[in-house]
Amino acid sequence: NVNVSIRTEKLGSEIKKALSMPLHEYARTNGGGMITVTSVVVSPDGSVAKLHISIFANSLGNAQILLKLNEDHHFLNRVLATQVRLRIIPELRFYLDDSLDQIEHIN
Repeated sequence: NVNVSIRTEKLGSEIKKALSMPLHEYARTNGGGMITVTSVVVSPDGSVAKLHISIFANSLGNAQILLKLNEDHHFLNRVLATQVRLRIIPELRFYLDDSLDQIEHIN
């Protein structure tokens, strides 16, 4: 359904915008560096949001900060609830976007 995909794309964009600064702060207080949301895919019913992130220069390492983010997602859900008006706050799931690593490897 076209309306569902437009709505979920809009929601993904809103989530990306709302969490960019909180994730920047999260990185600063958890090993430094930078966390950038590269894409957000929202399930058709809006209950789950998969956030693909890039992690740069974090002293904890990518695997550790990814694990920590998935454990601490409730904090980010609360941030999202205050930033975006939604009936359902989606469960946030974080995945490493390794497309930059793949491009570097190809080069």
